[in-house]
Amino acid sequence: MLLTAETATPAQAAARALGLSAVVCRAHMEAAARDAKAKEMQDLVLQWLVRTGAGRALTGEERGLVSSPLGSLEREDRATAYWRVEQLGVLAWALGRAPLARHDESPHDRTLARRVGFLRADAAAWIVAAALRSEVELRRYAVRAEAIAARLKQFALEEKPLDFKSFCLDQGIADVSFVDDDLEIAGLPLAAAPTRRWQTALCAALERDWAARWLIAPRLVAVRQPVDA
Repeated sequence: MLLTAETATPAQAAARALGLSAVVCRAHMEAAARDAKAKEMQDLVLQWLVRTGAGRALTGEERGLVSSPLGSLEREDRATAYWRVEQLGVLAWALGRAPLARHDESPHDRTLARRVGFLRADAAAWIVAAALRSEVELRRYAVRAEAIAARLKQFALEEKPLDFKSFCLDQGIADVSFVDDDLEIAGLPLAAAPTRRWQTALCAALERDWAARWLIAPRLVAVRQPVDA
């Protein structure tokens, strides 16, 4: 866990949340690549990113995804863009705009985009006026996100049950749901959960862990983003 660096500023977090909304929107555009309205939408989004400054909060890879010609995204790139909704969910929570989704559920992308002000004319003003939760809250969530991601990565390698509840209690990690002392996935202990459900939770956890680390140490988090399935 990175605990020694300046945390992200409210303006940085707000700008990145808006930028990620554009990344997720771009993923949806791919299904309508032959529709002239989709091209108009892409042009609108690109202009809005420049006008608000939100585009500068994205990585080079993310900016490339948003600006890529419609119909050109590989399956992996489209998945990457879709999965950024998990990072958006963490930032929306940190900005006080939405509650956190459960670790085994994904947030609704359009709801998040609306709540953070995607495509609003006054988005630039909101970036300046944004407020973040306390550093204590951000760090507490970062510890939880890291623990959940680590547990799911461990399970992906071993597929064995674990007394994850005792670990969390020992580490003072709260707000985690358990079944039979292990991480709960869809109402079941991790080892009994359907493969697709825990794999989906793993992908989400990697994105959320990255976003939580970025919030508390944006300069120290590697540029490399999570590798999503």
